[in-house]
Amino acid sequence: MEQERTETVEALAHDLKSPLSIIKAYTEAMEDDTEIDQEQSAYLSVIEENIEKSISLVKQMQYTSEITSPDIHIDQNQVDLREFLWKKQKDYEIQAREKQISIQLVFSETLPARIETDKKKLERILDNVVSNSIAYTPLGGRIEIRAEADEECIFYFIEDTGKGFTLKDMEKAMEKFYRGDEARSSEGAHSGLGLYIVWRLSQVLGGSVEIGNRESGGAWVKVWHRWK
Repeated sequence: MEQERTETVEALAHDLKSPLSIIKAYTEAMEDDTEIDQEQSAYLSVIEENIEKSISLVKQMQYTSEITSPDIHIDQNQVDLREFLWKKQKDYEIQAREKQISIQLVFSETLPARIETDKKKLERILDNVVSNSIAYTPLGGRIEIRAEADEECIFYFIEDTGKGFTLKDMEKAMEKFYRGDEARSSEGAHSGLGLYIVWRLSQVLGGSVEIGNRESGGAWVKVWHRWK
């Protein structure tokens, strides 16, 4: 049943790509028309924004089918972890600028200079978690990313000053397609796949993920993977 469900989702995602791309192309062409008035332009902007959200959902659905496969490929390579995380922090600061959210990055002394991992999968994990934190952290809030290590694993602790997880979220958030009323799924694309993708990719890299709430308010997400 699970295999059939996965294949159905993959087929649906594939079939949705073409019509969405066509709608997007026509919308962009209409926006370039100098004869449309301000009201029509506003309508087209709303249409294009929702097309982008739909395309994002389709991509998530396709990616979920890929990482569910038992034959998922791991592209293991050398990564300068500090440099990688500094670059990611700069990306997240750009995302968070509109909400005036500060992004703090902290390294443990135990953190190795270079590690062996799949860089793209690690990037996908962190992007999902931090994007969610940005989405649910209020104006002027703060997000802290800490990186630590032991002899086998790298640990990432992402904490924010947002509204945190509900009890139901903490029980079900890693389930595929879970969409709780306050589930912290990807901003603008509430597919219920965001944390599932984080959990699945962490497993692929030899780790896992845990979530919870800070005593002072806000959420925390702990992700880890093997580095040797």
